[in-house]
Amino acid sequence: MFQVEESGEVIIDFLCDGGYYQGAEVGIFSLDDMDLSETGSDAFIEEAINRAQSNSTNGYTVIRNIDKGAKFSANLYWENDFNDQEQYQGKQTFLMNFGDTFGLVLVPDGTLDEALTATDWAIKKDPLFSVSAANINERIQFANIKTDIQGTIVGFEDGYLDIGSNQDYNDIILDVEGAKSIGVDNIEDVIASNRNWLDMEIGQEIVGYFDNYNYL
Repeated sequence: MFQVEESGEVIIDFLCDGGYYQGAEVGIFSLDDMDLSETGSDAFIEEAINRAQSNSTNGYTVIRNIDKGAKFSANLYWENDFNDQEQYQGKQTFLMNFGDTFGLVLVPDGTLDEALTATDWAIKKDPLFSVSAANINERIQFANIKTDIQGTIVGFEDGYLDIGSNQDYNDIILDVEGAKSIGVDNIEDVIASNRNWLDMEIGQEIVGYFDNYNYL
């Protein structure tokens, strides 16, 4: 999860879409007053998604993959990247409350709203969370790629780790600024050894995202 810093401004930059699905949505949701002992329950999931759709300090839909491209693009030998860089819109700023903690939720191929009504067999519309306890079998579907003084680069794995996931954690990659990451697993600890894209050209571009950053 993340904790909002003093400015209250959470900045999101969509860096890469390395997944097969082409219609994902990502939301952020405040954990304030949510019962963490119920994490992973139907009530928790519904509240998280409702907050992510509220367009308020309780949460926002930050990526609509169907209409917004990412900053970087690449093809990997195990899957193609569907980025449309002509649609890249740059960083987005979302106002939250200083000190609040928040999580992220990804619907791999559908909308957040569809995640609330999808049938049991529609796995690609099931929500995946940055908070591992909210995922099936508490699997880690979210990883820290790089932390810098300016922000944190994180990646989602959009396939269930228990059901044929390639475990590359590059399916939706974001830069999160204005918030401190707390307890996010490092990608080196969870990525599959035969899917390590970090040393490839696209990996170096993403890891080097902060190198030319203006800190002034």
